Amino acid sequence: MSVIHMTAMQIKRQLVSTRIVMFALLLIFVKGFVTDPLIKAVEEVAAAGGDYGISFLQPFICLNNSFMLSLLMPLFFLVLVAGLPSAERFDLFVHIRTNRRRFIVSQVLTVASLALCLLMLMLVTSGLMVMGHVDGSMQYCGAVTRYGIFFPDRTGEYVTTLIPPNLYNQESFDMAFVHSAVLLFLEFLLTGMVLLFFSVVNLKFVGIITEVVLTALSAILTNSGMALKWLLPTAHTTIWLHKDAILEKEVFPMYLSYLYFVVLIIIFIVLTFVFAGRYECERRS
Repeated sequence: MSVIHMTAMQIKRQLVSTRIVMFALLLIFVKGFVTDPLIKAVEEVAAAGGDYGISFLQPFICLNNSFMLSLLMPLFFLVLVAGLPSAERFDLFVHIRTNRRRFIVSQVLTVASLALCLLMLMLVTSGLMVMGHVDGSMQYCGAVTRYGIFFPDRTGEYVTTLIPPNLYNQESFDMAFVHSAVLLFLEFLLTGMVLLFFSVVNLKFVGIITEVVLTALSAILTNSGMALKWLLPTAHTTIWLHKDAILEKEVFPMYLSYLYFVVLIIIFIVLTFVFAGRYECERRS
């Protein structure tokens, strides 16, 4: 069986599994922590005499600026890929007929494809949630960036944290979107590669627990502002943390965040191939 065929089969199986219903729960949090606050800000500013819309891409850029979503998105992806490598009856036949390293290649491609699928779903669904206020622009939502001008006594409102000054003063809208998409993709890919490695050495449950703990710790450290946050993934996917709020300089170089993910992903891919011979496919059904 070809690698492409195995990959396509695995992707289809994961996307139609019962785990995908968790995406509906994730959308509830996206609505509560991103799209509803954006819409409310636009309506409040409109009532105060302002006239601003929301770019279709804006909610997606805001996703990792929410503490709750920065915690939930990697965990949801972990749930999505938790079934990999699959061990159904047909997979036993595949393992017998296929070189193990070839099988691992298909798993890596499956993880990457699922990460891309999740990103596209998040982009489209979050944009559709604000469709009634979309203005077709490619710029930050003025109702949020100028919220403090219209409501000086409410400058600390939650919605202003979704597009902080570090972001809109120092990074163009299109580059913020590119960085958000690529770094989230890399975070998902790293999550999948770590789990795949633990699965190959037959310690999947340990891998799941480890990833849950590290994801929670990463989100907490990022929210606390401690320097240790750069040791874990969440801070690297939060674009505004790389920028100074006033000065045009980087607090943490963006290229180091890309390097962080690429190096770790390569390490876990190499380790997965090195230990591929240990993998034992046990039938679950």
